[in-house]
Amino acid sequence: QDMLDPEIGNIISTGMIKVGLQHRSAYEAMMEHHCLMQRIKSSPTAIIQMKLLDIAAKLLPYEFLVSAAFILYGKFTLMMSNIPGPPKARPINGNMCKDVHFYLFVPIGIYCGFISYDGRISFTVSTDAGTTTRPEEI
Repeated sequence: QDMLDPEIGNIISTGMIKVGLQHRSAYEAMMEHHCLMQRIKSSPTAIIQMKLLDIAAKLLPYEFLVSAAFILYGKFTLMMSNIPGPPKARPINGNMCKDVHFYLFVPIGIYCGFISYDGRISFTVSTDAGTTTRPEEI
């Protein structure tokens, strides 16, 4: 099934990837991360993990599944997401929305989020105090 099929919804997958944090420009960083996200989305890993989880959910006790979820999804250093927004500006409650930013505050080290809206892309980085003593350098 096509990963871009709207019937699939959000797909969460675990894995190890190499993410560079040293770039000559914001554009270079955005393009590197965009290409990385495209490779991840075209990989069958998430679909295989979802199918295996469906099978495991029918066979294993609930307590085991909760414990496994914390092991798989609760211990990571970096979280990345990209959210495709509408290509044209849209009204919210009758008022035209001019700009959109996406923030996620969780205790995970580094969060990198991309969101597109009205032909633009915004990029957000959030860190916790234990990740870096100089977050302005990220």
